[in-house]
Amino acid sequence: MKLSSAIAALVVLVLTVATAKPADTPEQPAKSLAELKAQARQEAEKTYGPLTRPDKVSIHTVIDIQENQGVLLASTQMAASNQRQRLQFTDVSGQGGILYLKPPPQSPDQSNTLFFDYTDLTPPDVIETHIQVISHLWQLQLVRDSLTPEQTVTTTLIQTMDPFGVTLRIEDMPESNAGQPTTRPAIKLKFEADSFAALRRAHPTEVDRYLRPLFSDLHLDAHIFAADPRIAWQVLGDTWQAPPSIAGTVKPLLEQLNDDVYARRADADKQLRDLGADAALYLLSADRSSWSAEQKARVDAITSRYRQLTAEQVKFMRSDVDFLLDCMNSSEAALRQAGLDRLQKVLGRNVDFDLAADAAARSQAINKLRQQFGAAAR
Repeated sequence: MKLSSAIAALVVLVLTVATAKPADTPEQPAKSLAELKAQARQEAEKTYGPLTRPDKVSIHTVIDIQENQGVLLASTQMAASNQRQRLQFTDVSGQGGILYLKPPPQSPDQSNTLFFDYTDLTPPDVIETHIQVISHLWQLQLVRDSLTPEQTVTTTLIQTMDPFGVTLRIEDMPESNAGQPTTRPAIKLKFEADSFAALRRAHPTEVDRYLRPLFSDLHLDAHIFAADPRIAWQVLGDTWQAPPSIAGTVKPLLEQLNDDVYARRADADKQLRDLGADAALYLLSADRSSWSAEQKARVDAITSRYRQLTAEQVKFMRSDVDFLLDCMNSSEAALRQAGLDRLQKVLGRNVDFDLAADAAARSQAINKLRQQFGAAAR
């Protein structure tokens, strides 16, 4: 599938206007951060000033990105319109623009196309941060530019549907302010994976350092980076404590997996699967020496969802601060406790964190801890 020529032209227009920067003038004196911010503010006003301006809205009304089985899906609650609109928000400090196009009636492709851009000039040590989201049925593209006097970091995530896959590109380029020489090397990285979930597992450091800020700026990180309990318990299984009743529930079902009657074996299999993580973790730590071949095969199948990582990945994630912080925001109290216990061992210090706080308070506290100890802080 391809965009129509009209939509393709609008893509060029949106991206060109949204990312326009002043021409380099190396012959001028070096500019201060305040001067560079003022210049960026003027450019932003040129970009957004002429647009229609509806009432302020929540960022979640304008853009939402959900993950479903490794696939990222972008959506908006804004009405489709052929006119680009200026956006001001009730819950984030930046401003933006949106163009949400319906295809022409005669087009064979009747899926809408979303163009969203967001600019924030408020971070104190940054000239500006700019985000673009382009979503169509066949492709999702997310781009974040972070500009400082010393560097420009561009993070691009592209998800294609045919063939399905994701590509993460990172360009961390040194800047020379008014011709001042720099010895900082440029960084260019590219990673590919079968899905967003696979990308996170294979390249957690780069995803946390470069991609997480994009979702965080849009207040979408808590959902996108929520710890999968199956993966989390594989990493933190050594801290798991069996509920008092689990052994009495699992052992009879384990014996039933050896029953002469197929229907009873199948019923036991289903019940063990339905018990979820507690049963799986109990089975993973159980003594298998006396099990039959069928018991071992069925238990391996039941627990396979809780063995998605390689031993090397488990070792890495046990010391991954960002992952442990994600676990501390889990809806499962036991997983929050396990994440906190492990984090304190990794940091070698006590961490003040209220495990019983509500989700909003936990997210706020975790963001502060991430700024202190996460990948972006290192």
